Amino acid sequence: MVTFQTKYFQLQQLANGVFAAIINRGSGCIANAAVINLGGQTVVWDTFQNPRAAEELRKFANLEFGEQPILVINSHNHLDHCGGNQVFKDCSILSTSKTREAMESLNTKVIESMKSQPDQSLEYTKLIEQETDINRRNERILQFEDYKEISDTIKNLQLTLPTLTFDQSMTLHGQNRTARLLCYGGGHSPSDLILHLEEEEILLIGDLITVGSHPLLRYGNVDEWLTILDKIESLPIKQILPGHGSVVGKEQIKVIRNYFSGLVELANQCVASGRTIEELQNVTVPQEYESWRLPHLYSSNLKDIYLLLQNKLQTQE
Repeated sequence: MVTFQTKYFQLQQLANGVFAAIINRGSGCIANAAVINLGGQTVVWDTFQNPRAAEELRKFANLEFGEQPILVINSHNHLDHCGGNQVFKDCSILSTSKTREAMESLNTKVIESMKSQPDQSLEYTKLIEQETDINRRNERILQFEDYKEISDTIKNLQLTLPTLTFDQSMTLHGQNRTARLLCYGGGHSPSDLILHLEEEEILLIGDLITVGSHPLLRYGNVDEWLTILDKIESLPIKQILPGHGSVVGKEQIKVIRNYFSGLVELANQCVASGRTIEELQNVTVPQEYESWRLPHLYSSNLKDIYLLLQNKLQTQE
């Protein structure tokens, strides 16, 4: 492995020719990425939110493998996974059909909204100054650093859509290894793609798995998410690169399944007892998740499941 340093991410070698790019908090990257050399072909998995970080990832791929990437794969449509696509305009960019549709219809609005937002630096500074808990204060500082980097790069951010699409599965054949692309539906987003290196037992999974932070359900479906996790668990896996957090083993699938199963059970109890959605705003985060980042997502996820259950009941009536 070549010596390569950047402020945006840390490189972790998962196997010969397979590198995870784990983001540095406060760099405006937000979500992890990866580079895979199939043998005669270099593939990039996701492109961060920050195009500057994507430029660094491309630079590393060229230095490490002596060739430019020929293919970029977007796991799903959220901007923190495809914001750097513009750096790879000369490459083929691949996603599922639904992901491309969502990028075209939703990401345009997201980018326009971000570009038109007034400066929030003063608000971040006040929150940091007012925070008395050292851990929460440090978290606020990292969020502010992310905000500053994103605000600086959003001005030149260009929506760059996939040029190739498929629906359920695809196999990439290189001289040294084979990569399987699988889509079992949409749990976290309208369409969630995973990349499986079967021989190496490595899984790149996007945001279907998070480590150390609460997953985001708002744009997905909990029933599909749980079904997808069941299907993924049958694959031979030793290492998982999540969308957010460090590389983990297969056991993290069970952790996220238990998280959502617990939320579904709690939501069922809330619906049965007649609790209103407003009463769920300040629900207590269970002890096993207290240390996870983005704790506000626990009540947000609970409310989304609550509304889903209510809609099911109304449909049955």
